[in-house]
Amino acid sequence: TTYRAMRDLLKRAPLLEGTAEAACAILHRIAEAEAQVHGIPIDRVHFHEIADWDALMDVTAAGSICAALSGATFSLAPLPLGGGLVDTAHGKMPVPAPATALILQGFDWHDDGVPGERVTPTGAAILAHVTGGCPTVSRPPGRLRGTGSGAGTRVMKGLPNILRVSVFDTDAAGF
Repeated sequence: TTYRAMRDLLKRAPLLEGTAEAACAILHRIAEAEAQVHGIPIDRVHFHEIADWDALMDVTAAGSICAALSGATFSLAPLPLGGGLVDTAHGKMPVPAPATALILQGFDWHDDGVPGERVTPTGAAILAHVTGGCPTVSRPPGRLRGTGSGAGTRVMKGLPNILRVSVFDTDAAGF
């Protein structure tokens, strides 16, 4: 699937206001990185791994969240580096994959000793989008308003495969 085809699909979809724009911006980050890695114009980018419906749903869901939380700020902890090689349509690539590394230049990483791909290009693009490409590691003081988590399907020895999100009200009285 090409970048153009996926972008057009998102633009034509009956999504809530702001969702397609945010989803397309996330998708654009991936396409820019892939274009740079392959040395081709962005409109010639052909997605392999992210062309699956689950990746398109991840981008769309993230776009929906971004649209719903317009004006929110995001902070994140250092990202897990991973290690070794990952299977791609182009053969085995070092982790983090080249597109992931390009998208997350300037982000803090840590090595937790767990091999494999820990941050995908799709996840990287979502993180770069919500942080505007300028990650904030520490969050301002605030009141915890909610949490959520999602689990992946990959099984890692001694480590749960979850992503946890915490929502803080930084405008709460006293802060």
